[in-house]
Amino acid sequence: MKKTIYIIALSLFSTLLNAQSLYPEKFEDCKLAGFCLDCGNPQAQPPKTVFQNILRGIGEKNLTTLKGTIEMQIQVDQEGKPCVDQVGELVVCKPMPSMPLYFWGDAGGKRYHESYFDMYPGVWRHGDWIRITPRGGAIIYGRSDATINRHGIRMGTAELYRAVEALPEVLDSLVVDLEYLGRESYMPLFVVLRDGLTLDTALTKKLKDAIKTALSARHVPNEIFQVDAVPRTLSGKKMELPVKKLLMGTPADQVFKLDAMANASCVAWFAAFAARRG
Repeated sequence: MKKTIYIIALSLFSTLLNAQSLYPEKFEDCKLAGFCLDCGNPQAQPPKTVFQNILRGIGEKNLTTLKGTIEMQIQVDQEGKPCVDQVGELVVCKPMPSMPLYFWGDAGGKRYHESYFDMYPGVWRHGDWIRITPRGGAIIYGRSDATINRHGIRMGTAELYRAVEALPEVLDSLVVDLEYLGRESYMPLFVVLRDGLTLDTALTKKLKDAIKTALSARHVPNEIFQVDAVPRTLSGKKMELPVKKLLMGTPADQVFKLDAMANASCVAWFAAFAARRG
């Protein structure tokens, strides 16, 4: 029997989830599905009913699922050593089909090597934090090069997104930790709210309390700003590093490739914000 692989992009997944319309069992072909994958970048943990609906629609009775966990074993390395039940670097020790062979226009392979093989010689470093759980699942914590390091406590941005985007008022969010030599770090949080809502004092407090409860008081952002949209790539990934570089002084045209963005119009707001900060 022909099997179908459903691949749900992060942006579509989030849209359907926020609209409370993610019910794959409504589709007649779902029982032919072999896999249902969420791709793009770490996804805030959806309600358990979402997974139940997906599995019921697919017709799978034997698959064990755990919210927020990838149900497969993935090789992980932290400081060059494999580890379990610790947050470390996601690495790939053997070739896999989806690895690019080279970058377009990178004749000598310099950018390609620096992007993936510079930290661990001969080992692909993917650039994400990951934790292999004792039961064999994997949890992705976000980009390792966009890590929050507040007062000596290091954390992936996905953990903060889970806390913030669990609130019904919030549709999307983005956080960056700006670390300056000789200066205290500054961490702004940008949020997209549901239509008709405004970020007032009460909602700001609610956001900070949610972060404090889910994480710690140390991870409460310095300031919270309401924006129309969070910069995303065409594949739906939040553009944390470009925003961080922009706010640390790099010109917008050097960090954003507008033709590779899903919502390039939002860059103007962030560029103006960076200019105001100096």
